[in-house]
Amino acid sequence: MATIEEKKRNRLRLNNYILAALAEGLWGLMGEAAVGLTTKFGEMILKVMEKEMGLELAGESVEDWSAEIGRLLIDEFDTGKELYLEDTGDTITVHAGGCMFQRACSSLQDDGIPPYICPVRAICTAALRRTGEKVRLGEVKIVGDQCTAVAERF
Repeated sequence: MATIEEKKRNRLRLNNYILAALAEGLWGLMGEAAVGLTTKFGEMILKVMEKEMGLELAGESVEDWSAEIGRLLIDEFDTGKELYLEDTGDTITVHAGGCMFQRACSSLQDDGIPPYICPVRAICTAALRRTGEKVRLGEVKIVGDQCTAVAERF
């Protein structure tokens, strides 16, 4: 019989397989139009963070609200071990380590599909748009348990 920790890991693995399969199927049906879904679920999760967890974006710097989103994703949702945003002017890069969604994103990338389902990037992009930033999704790199996802200002 699996221990509680083994059951959690197995459940996470199962959920990642399901998520990757759904995302691959949508990509097959819709192509790049499937990326539009990330806007919707990014906004949905952001609203939960604001209403139920006290996240405030208005009047806060990118550094401040992104640190709070990182804290919520790690401490409240247990999505990974590390998360921060780096603002270089033209781009904002999400750095994530030990993310629970990495297996699904890696699976898509291995099949030649951009990992458009990354919820961390979706939430951060939704927050950027909510604060008046005009951004589009850029490159995602996954190496080991580290991921970087770029949002480009335009």
